[in-house]
Amino acid sequence: MALLAITRKGKKQPKRKTTASTNINVARDKFTISEEAAHSIIAESKKKGLDKAILRVLIKGGGCSGVTICYTLVSEFKGNDVLFTEHNAQVCIDRKSFRILAGSLLNWYNELGKSGFCIVSPRLKRSCSCGESFDVDLSI
Repeated sequence: MALLAITRKGKKQPKRKTTASTNINVARDKFTISEEAAHSIIAESKKKGLDKAILRVLIKGGGCSGVTICYTLVSEFKGNDVLFTEHNAQVCIDRKSFRILAGSLLNWYNELGKSGFCIVSPRLKRSCSCGESFDVDLSI
């Protein structure tokens, strides 16, 4: 699974393109999974021989801009996780990470031999040039 940057809602990103619109309207207490991301979660689960896998999204401190995002397939979620199901795929986020990711969209991109998950968020304040760390505005 790839580690990717977050893109700002409605802002054109010169380096990476996503197939989902960046003009998202996700409720502040929700997390949306695009069809492309759901398909990738299901496909990756099958490759690993898992009947039903959940993509765990975790925010960790570090990187050039403040925090990085990690994606891992797990077989079950923890009791304190927030669980989202869309397009027959599941994503779990711990409550601390969800505070940062609330109102975002999980998408999948595939271009020039690179592919991975990306988060589209209206709360992005800045991201680094390597595309693997970011900073968010928690007041939005």
